[in-house]
Amino acid sequence: MNKIKVQTPFGLKRKKELKVYKADDSSALSAHLDQLEALKRHMEKHPVTYKKVRGILAHFKSIELTLERIYSLETLSVTELFEIKQFVLLVDKLVMLQDELCFNDLKLIPLRDVITLLDPEDIGINSFYIYDGYSDKLRLIRARMKTLEGEIQSAKKQARDHISKALNIKIRPNDEFTIKKHEELLMAEIEKRDDIVYVSDTMMHRNFKVKVTDHVLEKMQEIDRLRLEEEEESFMVRTMLTKKLYDHLDAFRNNIDIIGQMDILMAKSYFAIAFHMTRPLLGKGLKIDEGIHLKVQDHLHSEGLKFMPITIDVEEGMSCITGANMGGKTICLRLMGQMQTMAQLGLFVPCKRFEFEPRNFVFLSSQDAQSIDKGLSTFGAEMVNVSKVLEKADEKGLILIDELARGTNPKEGYAISKAIINYLKDKASVSVITTHFDGLADEEDVLHLQVRGLKDVDFEDLKINIKGDLETIHSLMDYRLEVIKGPEAVPKDAIRISKLMGVDDEILEDARRILDGEER
Repeated sequence: MNKIKVQTPFGLKRKKELKVYKADDSSALSAHLDQLEALKRHMEKHPVTYKKVRGILAHFKSIELTLERIYSLETLSVTELFEIKQFVLLVDKLVMLQDELCFNDLKLIPLRDVITLLDPEDIGINSFYIYDGYSDKLRLIRARMKTLEGEIQSAKKQARDHISKALNIKIRPNDEFTIKKHEELLMAEIEKRDDIVYVSDTMMHRNFKVKVTDHVLEKMQEIDRLRLEEEEESFMVRTMLTKKLYDHLDAFRNNIDIIGQMDILMAKSYFAIAFHMTRPLLGKGLKIDEGIHLKVQDHLHSEGLKFMPITIDVEEGMSCITGANMGGKTICLRLMGQMQTMAQLGLFVPCKRFEFEPRNFVFLSSQDAQSIDKGLSTFGAEMVNVSKVLEKADEKGLILIDELARGTNPKEGYAISKAIINYLKDKASVSVITTHFDGLADEEDVLHLQVRGLKDVDFEDLKINIKGDLETIHSLMDYRLEVIKGPEAVPKDAIRISKLMGVDDEILEDARRILDGEER
């Protein structure tokens, strides 16, 4: 999910609420995958166009709270009106491009009336301002303020020039000036004047300022009063704009929904393009042709290793996967769960071909740390979870159990596993169990798949070339599955792998003797 990169807050919400298509949603899922396939092809054919769209989408900000305030007719602030204006201008850019895009019936509603409302002078820039054109009163207030500000500046300049000429000093534009304390004659002249006021002292200097005249002060007080009037009239304008925006709420919400859909669809398509994915096909059972587990592949690539694609073909009912330790049984289960879940989220999948039937749930057994913390053993925690899914086995799910009953003694583990397999094999779910126990997959109505693992490796030759190098062993593993007909023992490579990993020969020889005795 982290690899699916949306651009807008609306797309992010869609991603978080991504629809899971269940067993009864096959038609809707098929239509969604058709749409995604068409979009993917169009994006591959017109990459520049969709790059433009993606760039526009990246500038959208969330306006849901602002829309709620409009719905409640709460007068919007200038900042909120600016956000609305940005939104409608971005929508306008998308509207101009949408005939070049492939989004089926996803059509944005143009908001030209809103653009005119928020940009009455047709300036066409993103910023927002309470324009004079919104109110004659506002225009008159601002014109009077501008006149007064000009008169104040002119009066202050005349006062500065008069004092500067009289005292032969320079006065800064802020009406302040500084005199050195040793200039006693100048200090005496300044003290005689009533148009200069003392400001502050430093060690060597004294600071003064031109006194504001009563005439200028009156003008400044009038500006302060006019600013209050301006704010009141601005509030009236913002209230008027809020009421007019209320009439466009449905269009805003429709466009937010459309933008969210466009964003998540493009994100899904970019995801599919980046990882060379294929469209899932609706069918029966679960069939993966050369599937890749993305997370495992990323890890292997970081270690300089290559993921060997996995092919799996299972039907409704019971299947068992056997194989040696480190042979990839767990990866097979996780790959099935990943592919099924991705497909039911309406995503393309990383393989050459994937056929599946939508399921109502996906269950993958794993050690439950919370149950262990509550005092349950590994086996107890597993049985808690498995018992829950057994009750749902007829609800068309995908049940994946890794090393069933591995946490108890082998005899009872075998018996429990056999009983659960017998229970699941006639249910409506696709059930797959990995196991080390011999004989669990011997019955005719249980599909037995075996990971080739190290079956074709010459261990005598291998042990010369490696010394406990786990990565080398991984690189030699054959993760392909083959169908086993009739009784066949689970491969027992553990002793040979232990030898490769450096375990003492004397210990391993004792293990062989014990194993031979057990098998006899």
